[in-house]
Amino acid sequence: MAVDATGVGAPVVDLLETESLGRGVTAYTITGGERSDGERVAKRDLLAGVQVLLETGKLAIGRVKEQERLIRELTDVRATVNGRGRMRMGADGYGEHDDLVIALALACWQVTGPGRRGNVGEQSQRLF
Repeated sequence: MAVDATGVGAPVVDLLETESLGRGVTAYTITGGERSDGERVAKRDLLAGVQVLLETGKLAIGRVKEQERLIRELTDVRATVNGRGRMRMGADGYGEHDDLVIALALACWQVTGPGRRGNVGEQSQRLF
């Protein structure tokens, strides 16, 4: 299980560890940086990973309870550059959050990020 340990996510990770539920849990800190290093992951790398998996057909959105919301969030995510040249990625200003997209991106990163084997279970071509 991949867990967002950024900001208010840190107490969730602490709770999982305290309750001995942390086995098999990897905590990732999402950064606005230019590169990913171990458990510190650049948001741009997370979102780019989902985009590549969708474009190559290795990721398909199945029939899940929040399918419509996830698709709406995926279409609302944008990369913008402010006046100082800093890039910001997310659904801010487009009427939606990007919580489901980030959860999906973390799951994909857990499987396909650097040093990962690139598949889940018996299905080597599809993540979901």
